[in-house]
Amino acid sequence: MMRGNVMSSLRRMMALAGCALLVACSTPAPPYQPTVDNARALGSMPNTKLALGSFTTSDPSMNTLGIRASSFYSPVGSSFADYLKDALQSELVSAGKFNTGSNIVVGGEMTENKLDAAIGTGTAHIGVRFNVMRDGKKVFDKVVTADREWDSSFIGAVAIPAARTGYIATIKDEIAHLLADQDFQNALR
Repeated sequence: MMRGNVMSSLRRMMALAGCALLVACSTPAPPYQPTVDNARALGSMPNTKLALGSFTTSDPSMNTLGIRASSFYSPVGSSFADYLKDALQSELVSAGKFNTGSNIVVGGEMTENKLDAAIGTGTAHIGVRFNVMRDGKKVFDKVVTADREWDSSFIGAVAIPAARTGYIATIKDEIAHLLADQDFQNALR
């Protein structure tokens, strides 16, 4: 009789634990870490320091992303545009290319921000219309995009961290694509 009660209690606890795992939770994006590749790209650019202007999103629904039953949000400001701005600033500071008083100011509007942790293949897509102002005159205005795919497990405890990692890698790719853009480089000269 005692063994039956213990087994019944264990089943109930396991069922409750399973339910707790299904409840939606909310997690912030991790702090951005600059990359060696982006630092090299910035180091090879003209000896110019940049300031950062306004970064916005074209649609407020892009400010929180879903990863399965979890929500994923920016820990910086109130949007992923703020997160991107902070990431770009981290890259500029790391490469010695940031100056708040520069006459060259980079801004942007996030036009696309998607994250999908589908079973099998996870994907992220980011699109930003970047602009560069030099002495108050627009010298660059272009949409730059980045896409990434990764293996996405059936198991949420594996898929959710992989999606967070994949999304941050897509942010790094977005910055790398901007830095590699020949029109962007020409705007800095």
